[in-house]
Amino acid sequence: MVAGDLERCQWVTQVAQPGRAVRFEYPGEDCEAWIVVRPLTYRESLERESVGTVEEYELDDHARVLGVRRQYDLWAMRQYELERCLVDFALPGVCEDGRVQVQEAGTLEAHERELLLADLSPEMGEWIEECLARVNLRDRAGSRALDDAKKK
Repeated sequence: MVAGDLERCQWVTQVAQPGRAVRFEYPGEDCEAWIVVRPLTYRESLERESVGTVEEYELDDHARVLGVRRQYDLWAMRQYELERCLVDFALPGVCEDGRVQVQEAGTLEAHERELLLADLSPEMGEWIEECLARVNLRDRAGSRALDDAKKK
């Protein structure tokens, strides 16, 4: 192993280290929202895929595979990540009287938290998804760095 390879491996293990949380600020000017996200462990990342993926195999009379059909439940996969990765947050929510108010994770019961996350605007949901992808090395740069480290 070359010195550069060791540095790259250390970077990958530091970035993907379980329990290492990262805070993200929402870039929108009309809302002061933030989230704290921790990466999935390797086991959790595998469980996430199994929770949201169903494979059906078409076999012939000799048990040879003729075809495979995969179905993905993206919401189940996202819920899994939110339950495990979203450590803390302050996100906009709609109160009973219709006002929009920032809701903090610590002030919500479990069912209120689920409702808030399920009813996010598409823009806020996409932002959270991007943050989860960055922390879990699923964005392009993170995936490339992880792939490079695996090759060495």
